[in-house]
Amino acid sequence: MTRRFRLIASLAALSALSVFLLVVRYGLSREGWYVFINWNLFLAWIPLGLSLWFEKQARERPEATVSLTAIGLLWLLFFPNAPYVITDLVHIQNTSRIPVWHDAVMIFSYALVCLACGLASFHWMRRSLRQLLPVWGDRIMLATLPLAGFGIYLGRVQRLNSWHPLTRPMHLIREILSALTARQALLMTVEFSLLIGFCYLLLLSLMPKEES
Repeated sequence: MTRRFRLIASLAALSALSVFLLVVRYGLSREGWYVFINWNLFLAWIPLGLSLWFEKQARERPEATVSLTAIGLLWLLFFPNAPYVITDLVHIQNTSRIPVWHDAVMIFSYALVCLACGLASFHWMRRSLRQLLPVWGDRIMLATLPLAGFGIYLGRVQRLNSWHPLTRPMHLIREILSALTARQALLMTVEFSLLIGFCYLLLLSLMPKEES
């Protein structure tokens, strides 16, 4: 069993645990308030799949610049969905039906597996780019961190989605331009880019040197 397979299996198991905790919550309260978080979980797995696709293309067709660029841009569009789930912690509420600690554990489990999916996809994208572009690979991946933080702001505050560049491009451009001068946008961009970056450094410190 390869290390990668064990990682993906562990992410799948943690995803199943998160869904189980949500089912328990529904059984206790008969409220479907948190069902939306499963959609966020699904979106967090997409960058993982895209990073594997990019890696396969980079290995088999390194000269296919157009397709690699397209997959890379798709990955960048969906990557913020993974750490975005951290912001779902704002939905924790103290009710008489459900202990607040249950909701805290449940949402944290979703946030943890989604962040882990994002970090794994980030690592695999970084390794592929370093092979394709030895000089620029790390610099490109470093630049994705503030872009991801800004994307989280657009999703949480402006309520924009990863498919809006295709479905509502002009609306997206207007929202981005207005966000450039927003204090909250700057704060979320900086905080989330630092959080993702330091979490990735933590991940690297746990890896064997040959895999980092």
